Amino acid sequence: LIFAKIKPLDIKYLLQVLLYKIVDDESDEKLAVEYIENFECSALQITIREQNLYCAEGGKIKIRTFQGCVKQIISMPESEGEPIMMDINNSWLCIINSNGYIRIYDLSSGEVRQQCNSKYIPAVVENFRQFLHVKINGTGNRVSFTYFVGDEEKVSPSIMIWDAETDRVSKFNFLTGMTDQQQFDADAEIELPSENRPTTAAVRKIKKEQKRFRLLNHLPGTLCWDSNDPRYLICEANPWKANMVQTVHCAFIVSAALFFFITIMFQFSESVWEHMAQMCVKTQRLDIALICLGKMKHASGARALRISSKNNDPHEVQVAILAIQLGLLVTQELFYKCKRYDLVNRLLQTRNRWDEAIQFAQNNDRIHLRNTYYNYAKHLESLGLIDKAIENYEKSGMHRFEVPRMLFNEPKMLEAYIKKTKDPLWWAQYMESQNELKVARLFYQYTNDYLSIVRLLCYSNDIDEAVEVANNSDNKAACYYLGQYFEAHMDPKKAVAFFTKACAYSNALRLAKEHCINEEIANLALMAGGNEIVEAAQYYENIPGQADKAVMLYHKAGMINRALDLAFRTEQFSALDLISNDLDQNSDPQTLQRAAEFFQNNQQFDKAVQLLAYAKNAVNLCKEKNVPLSETLAEKLTPSKENITNEADRIKLLESIAECCLHQRNYHFAAKKYTQAGNKLKISFFAMQSLIKSADTPKIIFFASTAKNKEIYILAANYLQTLNWKENGDLMKRIESFYSKANAHEHLATFYEACAEVEIDDYRDYSKAMDALIEAMKYLTKYLVLKVITEEMLKLQNAFCFQAYSLIQQLKEREPQIKLSQFVNQEIQNIICDELKIPRISDTNSTESEWTGEDEIDGEDVDYSYEMKRRIQSNKYKFDKDYFKS
Repeated sequence: LIFAKIKPLDIKYLLQVLLYKIVDDESDEKLAVEYIENFECSALQITIREQNLYCAEGGKIKIRTFQGCVKQIISMPESEGEPIMMDINNSWLCIINSNGYIRIYDLSSGEVRQQCNSKYIPAVVENFRQFLHVKINGTGNRVSFTYFVGDEEKVSPSIMIWDAETDRVSKFNFLTGMTDQQQFDADAEIELPSENRPTTAAVRKIKKEQKRFRLLNHLPGTLCWDSNDPRYLICEANPWKANMVQTVHCAFIVSAALFFFITIMFQFSESVWEHMAQMCVKTQRLDIALICLGKMKHASGARALRISSKNNDPHEVQVAILAIQLGLLVTQELFYKCKRYDLVNRLLQTRNRWDEAIQFAQNNDRIHLRNTYYNYAKHLESLGLIDKAIENYEKSGMHRFEVPRMLFNEPKMLEAYIKKTKDPLWWAQYMESQNELKVARLFYQYTNDYLSIVRLLCYSNDIDEAVEVANNSDNKAACYYLGQYFEAHMDPKKAVAFFTKACAYSNALRLAKEHCINEEIANLALMAGGNEIVEAAQYYENIPGQADKAVMLYHKAGMINRALDLAFRTEQFSALDLISNDLDQNSDPQTLQRAAEFFQNNQQFDKAVQLLAYAKNAVNLCKEKNVPLSETLAEKLTPSKENITNEADRIKLLESIAECCLHQRNYHFAAKKYTQAGNKLKISFFAMQSLIKSADTPKIIFFASTAKNKEIYILAANYLQTLNWKENGDLMKRIESFYSKANAHEHLATFYEACAEVEIDDYRDYSKAMDALIEAMKYLTKYLVLKVITEEMLKLQNAFCFQAYSLIQQLKEREPQIKLSQFVNQEIQNIICDELKIPRISDTNSTESEWTGEDEIDGEDVDYSYEMKRRIQSNKYKFDKDYFKS
């Protein structure tokens, strides 16, 4: 079981969420609480489900992990207000908005989904002000709630239930003991004429149930749905006013209380009030303690208690402060109980129990350990125990300031301490304050404080020695100080040099621009980087004869367009070569085009093609100037689907690249580009032709095996027959395999016949030649049989065509005004007429456009079969003779 606790922080509107886990230890009857995690957020309410926290914050519901990371955000419409209440039951989330809306969300899946429309409660509940308690049942179809009524925020005596499925709100009233439906029936029964009419069974039942369930002196409290049956709702009935119990001793008790009050109020003895204040520590009644302190005239105690209350200290801390002011010994226990270890430490220090305070700080309050040592050292110093005070000052880390202060009137002891601790920096500063500059410089050398050495040398006007020290030490602070010195004494070149050594490039650039030291500005800008490069480029751009540096700086700053523009305007052609090396496919297309035109005009076609390749516009230049296409350049020219969204344009560009590769006899790349174009029938044929021209046998075999196309198989087998297949058994098997896969029986028979001739002419092996001729005869027979079957099918096809044409003519005679293309596709009509060798049928009533795979199908006008529609819409249905044969 995991629960969350919201803890307010000092920062306004910021809360800390603490997560705890309740552990049930079987060996122990008590439950243990284990801390899990904490994080900060401004949540009004938090509910937990599984491993998620649902936080109402910032007008939204944020779903967080146990570490505080936001996984999902549920936003609310502005008209419904901000979420103020939530409830989770099983996998259902109910959200209450500030304007009176109820929302239900389904949490069963990974994504939070709203189950039904939100419900505006003030529209159906009279005198509604705001929600008090809200609960949702386990099936997510009912939400129960109680609410405040009127301007005085009184609790309504009714329990309301919203049925999300029927969108109906029902109620049960504690005062009447009836639901809204029962109340409606009772009112209807009352309105009927009652003279001489006996009491009906319905009336008796209503009165019986009303008497049984009526709760006159109670109001609805906490709500809870049954976990097993989502129909049962449990509600707590709270008494709305106390029962006045009358006793026979009531007068005596009242008179005794009045007598005691009068006796106390007119008591002027401070000891009595002090004892009462001490009793307030035991009873922890701080309100009465303030009265007692006032009667005691204990102003400091009352002030301390009010300050603690104003700081929102825990109750135990305020009680402990009261005990301190009264001098009680229970204070330490109270501070320790509320885990205010800092106050325990301070209490021990005020009681001069220093050993205990130091030990306690080491164990429980280490954050104040050094402060404890410091306070103890101050205490020892006040007692005159110098050695022990020095030891504790060192432990507190304040010895560099406190020990010299303490020993300031004892110079010999101070010098001995400095030499003992080997910390000459303070002594050097002390000697400098006493105007002992040589001694101070000597001690500064011991500490390698070159800044102070240079400062003293400049003060003594030993500038050459100061420059030597700064150059030898390479100390940035010393160099910066010298730069400031030379700037103040109007020596800008030396100032720029020392600012540069100190890496203060902005100061160096500023000084160089002010005094026109142009030769240093470019190097300084490159070392500084960032905006300094652009500012330096703009500076050089306005100076005649410095355009080359401006182009270089713009280039270094990544402003390629600006650099190219300036290079073109100032004719810095040498810089263009360097700039073009940094252009890539992410560069501006106009910039690439402009640079390519420059290189093309200067007969540097290779660079022009390279730049146009980045812009996907170099194919025409490659064809015109016969620029060789390398594999890298071909890949750069290949457009991606993101660059060219129109698939037809992309295929056209790929085919252009392939044609260019063919023209340059780069058959391998041509085949690759044809394959990437995607039209397998046409492109595969051209790709195979390209590979055959390249004579790359392994790639031809691989491509034919993966293409799985009849024409490709035949082309590959024909190519393999041009090789030395007679002495290579692998090639023979490949040829047989490709012809078999293509069902090319005639080609296979011819190949076996050639094999027989080889066996006879080369090897005189008539037996193998006979076997080869038998195989050739077998496949030739298959070819002839298929040919006869095909001719018969063609005759049958002609018969079907004649029958189809006859039916079309009958349809036209019966319905002359009919639009024939709506029932019979125009291409099928053309096939029928072509087979019968008669003029094609024309649709005179409408202008028909030739069907393409890209036309849309108007499903409302054309009554095609489902299979025909599916094929047409998927661009796979092709009307040809093969289809009509089938």
